[in-house]
Amino acid sequence: MSIVVRAVKVTIPVPDDKFTWELVPLPGAPGSKNSLISLEMSYGDGSIKLNLKGGTLQKVKTSRDAAPGGFIVIQGKLSGAGTEIAEAGATYQAPKVTV
Repeated sequence: MSIVVRAVKVTIPVPDDKFTWELVPLPGAPGSKNSLISLEMSYGDGSIKLNLKGGTLQKVKTSRDAAPGGFIVIQGKLSGAGTEIAEAGATYQAPKVTV
């Protein structure tokens, strides 16, 4: 039995020390917020490609700089026969602080 769905959503947690921060455009640079940063994530014997907006990565970096040690959480729709993430977005999940 096959169930037809409109999309498959994926979530990729990336430890902040594994992310390539050099790709994040400098805030205030002309066109930096709307620029598209192309990334390729490798896993096992495969990889997946995605684009993130420069402004999104600037916000993620600001959050990461305030609380390093967390994860960049990338989400989007799986497409391209499972080799691409369309409409990708990202947020930062800071490490949990125990008191």
